[in-house]
Amino acid sequence: MQKSILYLDKKQGQTYHAIFKNNHGRRLYIQLQINNNEIFISDCFYTDRHARNGHNAVPCKFHTSHCTCDSLIDVFKNELDKTFFGIEFSDTETDKYYF
Repeated sequence: MQKSILYLDKKQGQTYHAIFKNNHGRRLYIQLQINNNEIFISDCFYTDRHARNGHNAVPCKFHTSHCTCDSLIDVFKNELDKTFFGIEFSDTETDKYYF
């Protein structure tokens, strides 16, 4: 079994984003902001489903809008059906933060 690591790219300031596939093969986009040890999830939706009435398709089980850095992997596992064994925040090509 291959162990997955979530690679989050810096978008702006303390905002990071990524696209990944969950265990069912659905593609998800996630955007989050980091403030000290708290993470605020500002956007999460399927990229392989069409928007309806101007709204992106959000996973039904997804309800968490903020959590601590330590519980982020559990949010992905329980609400987005994806098990990650680590998270990597990348500011630039040479500057990476592991979690």
